[in-house]
Amino acid sequence: MVKIGNNISFSKITQQVVRNDDRGGVIMNTLRQSPELPVFNTDGSFAGPINNVGTSNNEASNPIALAEFQNATLDKYKLNGNLFADFSLHKNLTFRTELGYDINFSRNKLFLPTYQLGNVTEAVNKSFKTLDQSIYWNVKNYFTYNKTFNDKHNVTVLLGQEAQQNKFEFLSGSRFNFDSNSFGNLSLGDPKTATNANGTGTWTMESFISRVNYSFDDRYSLSASLRADASSNFGPNNKWGYFPAFSGAWTVSNEEFLVGDSFLNYLKLKLGYGSVGNQNIPPNVYQFGLLNAIPSPFGGNAYVPVGQANPDVKWEALTSYNAGFELELLQNKIKLDFDYYIKKSSDFLTRNINNESNQSAGNLFINVGEIETKGFDLSLSTRNITNENFSWDSTIIFSTYDNKLVKFQGEGKSLLGRVQFNNFTVTRTTEGQPVGQFYGFLTDGLFRDATELAAGPTQETGTAVGDIRFKDINGDGKIDNQDLTVIGSPIPDFTYAVTNNFKYKNFDLSVVLQGSQGNDIYNFTKRYTYGASTNFNDRFSNVSTDVLNAFVPGINENTDFPRIALNDPNGNIDKSSDRFIEDGSYLRIQNVSFGYNFPSNLFGTSIFTKARVYANVQNLYTFTKYSGLDPAVGSLDQSVILMV
Repeated sequence: MVKIGNNISFSKITQQVVRNDDRGGVIMNTLRQSPELPVFNTDGSFAGPINNVGTSNNEASNPIALAEFQNATLDKYKLNGNLFADFSLHKNLTFRTELGYDINFSRNKLFLPTYQLGNVTEAVNKSFKTLDQSIYWNVKNYFTYNKTFNDKHNVTVLLGQEAQQNKFEFLSGSRFNFDSNSFGNLSLGDPKTATNANGTGTWTMESFISRVNYSFDDRYSLSASLRADASSNFGPNNKWGYFPAFSGAWTVSNEEFLVGDSFLNYLKLKLGYGSVGNQNIPPNVYQFGLLNAIPSPFGGNAYVPVGQANPDVKWEALTSYNAGFELELLQNKIKLDFDYYIKKSSDFLTRNINNESNQSAGNLFINVGEIETKGFDLSLSTRNITNENFSWDSTIIFSTYDNKLVKFQGEGKSLLGRVQFNNFTVTRTTEGQPVGQFYGFLTDGLFRDATELAAGPTQETGTAVGDIRFKDINGDGKIDNQDLTVIGSPIPDFTYAVTNNFKYKNFDLSVVLQGSQGNDIYNFTKRYTYGASTNFNDRFSNVSTDVLNAFVPGINENTDFPRIALNDPNGNIDKSSDRFIEDGSYLRIQNVSFGYNFPSNLFGTSIFTKARVYANVQNLYTFTKYSGLDPAVGSLDQSVILMV
């Protein structure tokens, strides 16, 4: 017998993209803009900042106007699916072959016109275009043998082979100085300003999989598997990686001494071990990759390789150990799942680091270091009330974990997490310490008078009464990079979620709460909104209302907010410090849904069998002390060392 099937889907998404990153984005311009500035002038044109002190190209501008002016469109096309065939070769033996594919194409267009918004001028219009495409396919072939012996022994054996490939390419170009803001075609811009870039890449992987599952009398089960993967991202020395897994379980509740127990209805004990591989590095870094063209002294171009080769770079392995249980009590009214785990990432793939100022020496990828994570997950489900007209059930999910960088590249090397075009270091990960800890200076109040200033450590030229006093960690009497230290951690003490479902006759109500406790957040926005900064030149921009409580000698000295000084001579803003660290704990009403199910007898013999109307609210309210927009910030660019 043969069974053939096909799944296919196609989607096209068009997005009008508004720039919302860093200081030039709409949200940051909204925060930095003067509240006195209207959106429109009296003649209907967009308003802009005007001041009597001077003008600044860094000045915040009308965010509504910028959202209108910055014409960015992203078109995304996606085709994916799979074609499969199942063959029954024998009553105990089957074969499945499958072809999967995922094809993506995107077109990104951005045009920045010339404009005048008060004192803020953009005199050069610009057009940017980027085309991206990727073609991914995989082929899977599996033989599966399943047989039960003597009604108690069940064996399942799987042997399989997989092959997959991903090819991707991008092409981008830009030109400036168009004769009109109505033009956006690149060919109409100034040829002297033309830029272009092109990149391609391909990775392929071949795998062989074997797995054996054995169970006895629905009480004991064992599983063992071995996966062998070969990746084109690694050279011939280490192309193959081997990743075993083992697990076992004992369903205690199926033992004779517990069958029929009215209190303990189900109990399963579980142990597991497994390893998976990571090949996520750019293609061909094990050899000299792309070539850059440079002018040749003999005329024309010469070509030089980019980066350094490492023929010994190999698979990173993530090994997990876990133990847990599943428990059901009181006619399944209470269900409890618990899982404790230890995960070790060994030989992890990272760029070679020369020193803390050079985090990517020659684009050389190496295998070095180990990260260990320990934690547990707990899920509790209860049926609190169940009767003819009303029911109430609950689910609580609780998780906690800790991690640390067990070893790294030695010689005191650390991983630095940098933001804002790599200008600011906000995290530092060192051997023996948790991953992604916030890094900076510890503050020690303010210099409140000349005596305190004279007795304190030497800080900066221009430090004055009312400035922040930073802690002299190494006790040498001065504040410098030797006093940088851990100032917070993004790792929560625990995270949780609580779901309650209620039903009364045909009405239903669901409430989902979700939260995090004990994590810190680096509120980088305060570096823009806490006053003038030499790096940002924001002297004409709006500031936070917290600044109203700034230190002023003889007027407002009972405060922890430092003085406001043009150019920030003490580094009250420019220095990364615990001043910007906030408690990121929160409790969020994530979802509330209320519905009504119409009685089935209303439909009679019509084509309809049921109908439901409902109202749903997402992110109804968040309880938090965090002053930023959203405490659930996640990580920047999905980086494990930038969970800011």
